[in-house]
Order: sequence, then C-alpha cells, then structure tokens
Amino acid sequence: MVEVLVVVGIVATLFAIAIPMVEEYKYRAQVAQAIGDIHTIQSEIAAFTAENGREPDNDVPAEIPWSYINDPWGNPYEYLDFATDSMTGPPGDRKPANARKDGSDHPINTDYDLYSRGKDGQSKLGLLNEQSYDDVVRANDGRYIGLAHKF
Repeated sequence: MVEVLVVVGIVATLFAIAIPMVEEYKYRAQVAQAIGDIHTIQSEIAAFTAENGREPDNDVPAEIPWSYINDPWGNPYEYLDFATDSMTGPPGDRKPANARKDGSDHPINTDYDLYSRGKDGQSKLGLLNEQSYDDVVRANDGRYIGLAHKF
C-alpha cells in the first residue's frame, strides 16, 4: 500500500510540474498565431491600399473581410483606420483620438492600428496599461508585431 502511495505522489508531482509548462507552451503558440494573423491582415491591407489608393474604412465591413477572423482567444482583431478617426491636439500636432499609444503618449503607428486584445480580451489605448499588457500589437507602421509589453 505504501508503494502505491509513493507512486501516486510521484505522478502527482510530475503533473504539477508539467501542467504549467504545457499552459505556457500553449500561450506562446497562441501569441505566435496572432502575430502570423496580423502579418497576413497587414498584407491584405497593403493589397487593398495599392488597389484603392487608401486604407480600408473600418466602418465598411466589406472593406475589412478579416473582421470575421477571431484571434486565438476567440476575440475579433481590432482595426482602426486613422483617416476615419477623429483627431485631437493642437494644430500642427494633431493625432488620431483612438490610436494606441506608447509610454510617452505618442501613437505607435502613423497609418492605422491593428491588434489583438490578447488572452484577457481587454485593452486600453495606452500600452503601459495593465489591460494592454498581453495585447499582440502592430507598431512602428508594421516594423514591430508582437506583445505590447515587449514594445
């Protein structure tokens, strides 16, 4: 009986070690999928822009067919075309009102925002906000695509 309890204890210990490792691997795979999806969507936006001379309008569903694609956590990817967004700030320094912002409160893109709200499904405009920590963002006009907290 003691031997069975020892074996059960060893198996339980192995599971306690393995489960967090599997969860971390799954999370990394989900982030990689979101990064790949954003690369693909960015390419679709570039093709649309080349064909039409402007970015797709986020208020016209036919222009953003990827709006029906969900991120790995089941949420739609967020897209904001700055041409259709309201502007704030003094003349000469006008910025899109709803643009994602870095730690210095500067927009992280100049053309459009594209991101996943991440595992928690929540997000704020500022990348330093706790709800934005796990977001997968497109920044520097597409030169960076990855986790918000690493930007």
